[in-house]
Amino acid sequence: MKVSIIVPVYNTAIYLDRCMDSLVNQTHKDIEIILINNGSTDYSRQACRWWCEKDDRIKYFEKENDHSPSGPRNMGLDNATGEYICFVDSDDCVSPLYVENLLKMCTENDVKLSVCGFLQNDETTPLEMIPVPLRLYNTEVIPQRDYFLRLYTPMEVVYVVVWGKMYHRSIFETLRFETGKLNEDEGIIHHIASQCENVAVCYEPLYFYTRREGSIMNTAGFSEKLLDIFLFLSDRMDYFTAQGWHDLVFLTMKNYLVKCLELYNLINDTTADGSMYKNHLMQMYKQTLAQAKKCPVKSKKFLLKMDYYSLFPAKFRGTDRAQFLFGENR
Repeated sequence: MKVSIIVPVYNTAIYLDRCMDSLVNQTHKDIEIILINNGSTDYSRQACRWWCEKDDRIKYFEKENDHSPSGPRNMGLDNATGEYICFVDSDDCVSPLYVENLLKMCTENDVKLSVCGFLQNDETTPLEMIPVPLRLYNTEVIPQRDYFLRLYTPMEVVYVVVWGKMYHRSIFETLRFETGKLNEDEGIIHHIASQCENVAVCYEPLYFYTRREGSIMNTAGFSEKLLDIFLFLSDRMDYFTAQGWHDLVFLTMKNYLVKCLELYNLINDTTADGSMYKNHLMQMYKQTLAQAKKCPVKSKKFLLKMDYYSLFPAKFRGTDRAQFLFGENR
């Protein structure tokens, strides 16, 4: 059964060989690897073409840079011919069993979406040197609503990101990533999971995520693009409201409020723009806090904390987000 692996490429030539070595050596051989060069200015184009000449399962496309992986992923979806689809970022790499195990989880459990675990590594670690724990991993099949609940747990990253998963192509029959936005994974994941009655999950680390300086997600400081997350969280709240899942609405509101505080404390308020963005964030914060207080399912303890930070938002600086959301304040 053919699997399409979609790989957006942007100025990652020095990492591409490690990524591609891991893909062409998959134990499941019936694959196509779709490389989409997103307007790279390094030698990524030459590197992609070299790999195309080396393996006829590789397809290569080019597009103008739209400053996010969304456009390349959409182009990959438009050109994918596999029954199943997965995404890999070009500075990351995967286990040789990545495709085989994720596909097996889908077919053996009759689900359209499977999820694996991941390990974080640095950009210099060779694939064969990434330390993978040797243990047995069990697969569980969870209903759609449980999947949504896990978006708000310490394991949230596993469930939010689009890599580390395999999808039946029918999920993307009409669905595409919103282009030109940051945090596009946050914007699409509830639309993906809404099409899946059940999801197969196994925490075996088959995906190796590279944390590196200069990547989109590891750029320090505030930028206007970081505000895109609020559009996606609002859309998710609307979806959960329509389903009557008030607990999930409140959990999304909690994330919205904490993100407001995090971004507020990233902004340099010594500039006119900085003051404008801070005022805008606090306006959104107070509006969402008022809505959260009306939610049929809520945590009074959490809301009291949020009332305090509405008066003293700078006091949130340095707070551990995970501990705040998933620890005693919940």
